This record gives sequence, structure tokens and C-alpha cells, in this order.
Amino acid sequence: MGFSRRVVLLVCLLLLSACSSGKLVKTYSGDTLPKAQLASLTAGENVSLLSVNGEKVPDYLLSGISVDYGLKPGKHVVLFQYESVWSVARVSEDSPRSKAVESVPREVTIDVKAGDRLSFRYAEASNIREAERLASNFEADVVNQKGWVLASSGDPAIQKVEAPEAVAAAGVGAVVSPGSGLPAVDAIKILWADLSAEDKKDFLKWAFQ
Repeated sequence: MGFSRRVVLLVCLLLLSACSSGKLVKTYSGDTLPKAQLASLTAGENVSLLSVNGEKVPDYLLSGISVDYGLKPGKHVVLFQYESVWSVARVSEDSPRSKAVESVPREVTIDVKAGDRLSFRYAEASNIREAERLASNFEADVVNQKGWVLASSGDPAIQKVEAPEAVAAAGVGAVVSPGSGLPAVDAIKILWADLSAEDKKDFLKWAFQ
């Protein structure tokens, strides 16, 4: 458990710095292509990409921090889901401080060309009850830079991609959404607060060695 928590914390910290770089996350094999040869698909605010064309994409955990994915020109099948995490009142010292809400995986097929800038459009929740209702029947559109709807979500034809073993062991996979739930920094603080003193010491020694 201690090792898994350390992995999660390090990934969170790396993500906060990586998301400000403006780079497109690869969803294709081979060499990294210039931005001009790719379309971009932005997944922010509670949308977590699971796979593109059946291939798992990097799992950033805190996808409430906008992440831009690079797509080669052509048709793509994108598997995604709604995820959010909300602070909750603690009923005991050992009870969790937050609750994750997620939908079943949804699928959308898009046909893109180089230079397209796409993003997800969907209803937002302002509290955990709204989030649970939203997740129970989540629907999203993919729109282009002009706001035109290119495709709408449907039931997936492929299986959900499983989370990495370390993340599953830690029980952490929820998305953090600024303004509706926990901001990214607060989520990291909660993870840190749940570590034992020895785990914190081990993490710092391991992270900066």
C-alpha cells in the first residue's frame, strides 16, 4: 500500500508539471509527429480517456487538469468515461475524506484531419448528487473548434481498459475537477495526509534519490 501511494503521488506531481508544457499526448505508435500533422482532442473537466482504437492511452489520474491528446488523421474509436471525486464529511477517523463517482465507459467514433482541435461537451455537476445522476446515464458530444458537433457518445463495442495494477491497488483512479469537487492540489494533499510518517519519509527518499 505504501509503494502504491508513493506511485500515485509522484504521478500527480509529474502531471501538474507536464500539463503546462503544451505537448500532445501520443495515442499512436511510432515516432512523435509534429503538432501540424496531428489533430488534438482535449479531455478536461471530468472526462478520462481509456483507449483509442482499442489501444490504452496514458492514465493521468487527474484528468480534470486538461490533457490534450494527439490523433493521426483518419477515423478513430475513442473509449472514455466520466469521473469525478468529491469531498465528503468524515463519520469516523478512519472513514474516507472523498468519494469517487464514475460512469460506465462510453464510446465515440470521430474522423479527423491534421489541425483539427476537438473537445468533449457534456453537462456538468455542481455537487455529488448531480454527479451521480450524470454518471448514471452519461452522454457527451465531441465538438470542433467552431463548436460544431462531430459525433455523440454511444455504448462501447469493446471492453473497458483496466487501470494499471499499481493504481488499482491504491484504490485511486478518480478525476479531480477544479470548481466542482476537489482541485488537483487538494487531492494531492489528501493523499499525502493519509500516508504514515514512515511512508512520507520513504516517498521523499525514493522520489528525489
